[in-house]
Amino acid sequence: MSKRFSNLILPLCALLATPLFAELRVGSAQVDITPPKGMPMAGYYSVRLNEGVHDPLYAKAIVMEVGGKKAAMVSCDLVAIPREFVLEARAIISRETGVPGENVIVSA
Repeated sequence: MSKRFSNLILPLCALLATPLFAELRVGSAQVDITPPKGMPMAGYYSVRLNEGVHDPLYAKAIVMEVGGKKAAMVSCDLVAIPREFVLEARAIISRETGVPGENVIVSA
């Protein structure tokens, strides 16, 4: 699913499930998740350690609230995210922000 499509579908679903004149509230944030020098990099046949930072890596989030219903999308500059990490992230996000875990999308 393209990033542009997923960025459009969630707000549209939220709008369809709420009264027509509900207020839409949106917030966003990003945090630098660039690993330190010497960490193994993905995508190579053998182990290859990074030698510095070419481009910083980020986790970016957007949270939407319509009619009291909240949803969040988190996109990480990573090759993949293990399912266990996604489940734990959803639980932490739910506990810290009040966004229900089933309304949280975490993707690489």
